[in-house]
Amino acid sequence: MKKELKTAFKFIFVLTAVIYSLPATAQLPGTGATEDLSVRVSPESPGAHTEVTIEIESFSSDLRKSDIQWFENGVRKTRGVGLANFTFTTGGLGTVSNIRVVVTTSAGQTIAKDFVFRIARVDVLWSADSYTPAFFPGKPLPTSEAHISAYALPIFLENGKRLAPSSLMYEWSLNFEKQDKLSGIGKNSFTFTGPNSFGTTNIDVRVSTLDNRIISRGSVHIEPESSEVYVYVLDPLLGPDYRKPVNDNYELREPELSLLSEPFYFPLSHKSGKGLRYEWALNGKAAETSPATPQILTLRQRNTAGQAAVSINITDPFDNLVSAAKSFFVEFGSNLLTQ
Repeated sequence: MKKELKTAFKFIFVLTAVIYSLPATAQLPGTGATEDLSVRVSPESPGAHTEVTIEIESFSSDLRKSDIQWFENGVRKTRGVGLANFTFTTGGLGTVSNIRVVVTTSAGQTIAKDFVFRIARVDVLWSADSYTPAFFPGKPLPTSEAHISAYALPIFLENGKRLAPSSLMYEWSLNFEKQDKLSGIGKNSFTFTGPNSFGTTNIDVRVSTLDNRIISRGSVHIEPESSEVYVYVLDPLLGPDYRKPVNDNYELREPELSLLSEPFYFPLSHKSGKGLRYEWALNGKAAETSPATPQILTLRQRNTAGQAAVSINITDPFDNLVSAAKSFFVEFGSNLLTQ
């Protein structure tokens, strides 16, 4: 069952990100003046044990003629004329890397700038309220109109202790638009309506301590999935076997066969509240089912052998974007009758 395999691999989709903190302008000792250094960091959101490159520029001094020193945690790592970039590797979660650059211009002025990289992490998980049968091993997938919840799981360490997620500030964005009303201290979850059939939903969260000393970002990109119909043989004693859906052909060997259709990934609110419409057909003609159980079709054999085309179409009478269909053949030893 291809969809079942797909859901198994999509059970958790996580994207993490880490951001660094940077102080403001640098001081020119002895003059009281300040000068900004333009800074570029790559990658912009380095994670644990990640190689990071810092590159500086100045619009008022010629760095190509300047003596530049780079320090990591108080230890000078490199020095050279025009050495405007520096590469180092971050530590693990909870570590702090203090980077300092000291520039001595050809005019004798000194510019110093400090960078503090506090390594944190945010995992972003999501869940959808689309329908799957009870005990189905896969994850409900995001389909049109389904409600989706995103959860931020930050790992912020300070002095070897993990900070309580409830003490952190969460700032959510949906498709790059800030969600101020749904953001705040301790608001580590965010619920929204799923993407339509033609777009991707982008969820971003910025997590920080209240003093902004530790900041981290996480994001997840959710692709819309299609609703599906799977049909199962309904055993009167054991019920359906969700490991074995009916495929393109099914051989009917018993006098009677009951088929159960399951509307995978339909929004739960549509399935339980508004209700769905089940339309069975046998050889292109509408097949009769019980009004109490429209999702079940019962077939009975008579006389001659042959083949019958069976189809099921499940629709939402209130939303034409929510629908799915399946067709298959039943081989039998005699004519078929529906319930």
